[in-house]
Amino acid sequence: MDGSRHTSQPDSVKRFSKRADLYDRYRPDYPSDLFLFLYKEAVRSKEQVIVDLAAGTGIFSHPMASWPNPLYVVEPNEAMQAIARKRLIEFGEVKFFQGTAEQLDLPAHSVDLFTVAQAFHWFDLKATKAELLRVGTKGAKLAIIWNYRKVQTPFEIQYDAFIQRYSQDYNQSSQQKMNREELIAFFDPAEPLYKEFAHHEQLTFEVLWGRTQSYSFLPDAVGLLGDEMQHALQLLFTEHEIDGKVKLNYLTKMYLGDLMAR
Repeated sequence: MDGSRHTSQPDSVKRFSKRADLYDRYRPDYPSDLFLFLYKEAVRSKEQVIVDLAAGTGIFSHPMASWPNPLYVVEPNEAMQAIARKRLIEFGEVKFFQGTAEQLDLPAHSVDLFTVAQAFHWFDLKATKAELLRVGTKGAKLAIIWNYRKVQTPFEIQYDAFIQRYSQDYNQSSQQKMNREELIAFFDPAEPLYKEFAHHEQLTFEVLWGRTQSYSFLPDAVGLLGDEMQHALQLLFTEHEIDGKVKLNYLTKMYLGDLMAR
């Protein structure tokens, strides 16, 4: 397992600061079946402590906040954590921390389940594994989740081409950096369970444009370039919309396994 290619540089924390509100309003959620499966497979009692790593604005945390378990939301970006606090304000027992996966301000052997959605590719894998082993209880589990945007329908193919056309560093996106071999190596010597969940959304142009602006690998949608991007996306939307919406299909992927030292 080589952690050198997954370092938590300051940019990985700060790059979403300007887009936190867009991220919260327009990013996709996750299938309800995933949370039912995760709870059944990974939670054995209501006393078990759950930590959502790199939780962002709390999109993945929110369904877990309704579980009877203690939930700790960990997010290093101040802007995103502020939104997560508002999103989860009704759940008074949720606790917030501004740490990273590599350095958690939590006691040793205190966490039973770690989750991370859309962010594992930013972690320093070697440092993260050591820290999760320190903080995790005996038998602690880790769930790694991605919403993987499918590129199959004519609209999806053209939308992906649009993103690549304007992208500044598309190869840094989770869709491009997801690496099965590194995931399997991270769990070694345990073997993670792999599970897929189908997911789709019908998007108005407002939501599609908002989601597009939320991507950190695209330039800020201001000035002439922003106008050009919006116009190009509007043409694409108009070509494919049905009753004022376009469909994006997702495959939500989850790796769930025990945290074990080699």
